[in-house]
Amino acid sequence: MLRSNVTDGRILRERRLCGFCVRMSPGKRAFKVATSVAGKQFRMILGYWLLMSVDEI
Repeated sequence: MLRSNVTDGRILRERRLCGFCVRMSPGKRAFKVATSVAGKQFRMILGYWLLMSVDEI
């Protein structure tokens, strides 16, 4: 899922794990979970790549 050549800030979403995504920025990759709560979108950062792996999430 982590593509090293993507660094424009886009969000890559996991198809099998609903709500899990990775934001690809030039300096870091952030693992996030996104969902709706009471009709409002909610995103929470779970951690950053290189500080933790997908297996640790």
